[in-house]
Amino acid sequence: MKVLIVDDEAIFRTGLTRVIPWEELGFALLQPAASADEALKRLPVERPDLLLADLRMTGKNGQSLAETAKRLLPDLEVLILAGRDDLASAREAIGQHVSDCLPKTSTPEEIIRTVLAAKRRMKEWHQAKNRQRKTMDDAKTRQLIGWIAEGIAEMADRTLLPGDGPWQVLVAAAEGWGTTDRDRALLRFAVRCAIRE
Repeated sequence: MKVLIVDDEAIFRTGLTRVIPWEELGFALLQPAASADEALKRLPVERPDLLLADLRMTGKNGQSLAETAKRLLPDLEVLILAGRDDLASAREAIGQHVSDCLPKTSTPEEIIRTVLAAKRRMKEWHQAKNRQRKTMDDAKTRQLIGWIAEGIAEMADRTLLPGDGPWQVLVAAAEGWGTTDRDRALLRFAVRCAIRE
């Protein structure tokens, strides 16, 4: 997982890169960005998993950065650092585009706890997405096997195979397999294996 720190104050950028053991936490630390504009240029290329940004920066602020960044990378976790006076307004952004916010005076331990919570959320989200993708892939495979190997001609449930383009139909003929039930079962097994490949 990759983390990008964004702050227009060099002392905070440097401090966050040095006091937090990013590698031990399982993060690859990207070169920090000195502004929201710089971060937005780099996001599509570097694709961080976690964005840690100051709320108040010259030019575009952290909340505005979070909003644009989430449009570019919807899976991105965004943590905002705010001064004591800005904390209330920063907390209002939680749930919209920001996962959590911390005071800029937070201790390294508080930042680590928040980062680890974000990492846990990212892992859970990715696991759920992978389970969903596997379920969909399994359903597609079953349906394709039904169409081809089992000879089921009708499309029972189009929702399993989203209409993402024109369908191509393959008709295969096989000779020399014999006519017994065992031969036909063996042929269906061979077709299933070919489809899965």
